[in-house]
Amino acid sequence: MGSKKDKTEYSDAALAQVVAERLDDPDILHDEVFGTITDQGPNYRNVGWLGSAALMMKSQIGLGVLSIPGAFDTLGLIPGVLCLLAVAVITTWSNHIVGVFKLNHPEIYGVADVGGMISGRLGREILGAGFALYLTFGAGSGMLGASIGLNAVSTHGTCTAVFVAATAIAVICLSSIRTLGRLSLLAWGGLVSLLVAGKDFVQVKASSSPLKVAPLLLTASSQFIHCLQKNRTC
Repeated sequence: MGSKKDKTEYSDAALAQVVAERLDDPDILHDEVFGTITDQGPNYRNVGWLGSAALMMKSQIGLGVLSIPGAFDTLGLIPGVLCLLAVAVITTWSNHIVGVFKLNHPEIYGVADVGGMISGRLGREILGAGFALYLTFGAGSGMLGASIGLNAVSTHGTCTAVFVAATAIAVICLSSIRTLGRLSLLAWGGLVSLLVAGKDFVQVKASSSPLKVAPLLLTASSQFIHCLQKNRTC
């Protein structure tokens, strides 16, 4: 019991020292997940809320923007807008709940930690594996989209597998950067390009669609026909 108490007192003293250093030095930050963050090492919390919003919108819109015109074409304008607003409300509410949960449990880092909190090691392993699969499928979808774009730009200059491999190499090189703060500017560029491409896609799709013209109904007056017959007899 004595060693456990000494360890607890030591942890409290160390935490108090970290807090004191944080008050004295604004370049030092203590995080429940990453520990003490200083300017001597990588800062994993330097993304900011604007950078985080850009990264999230880039990933979400990049994977779902091409399905929006098809959904509107199937559902129609008003039902499509209502469904889009419903999805936006659900996403906003879920993000709010995630933020509140993170503030109440700052030691939680990912979905696997939530599984460990709920069901112990089994829950951690199950949710961790599911999250890894989710990231794998998301990355695969992005690589497939990039290969399709490169095929279109190069007019099928080479095999699709080559474009997928080139995209995978680029992803590996960019993901080797230890912090996301340096990628936030790239996220803004990608987000703007996606929005412009989506707008151009909708305009081209609308201009290439044939106009639906109502059938013309031709009517003739009986007096006009009678006049023509009379002129023939004359």
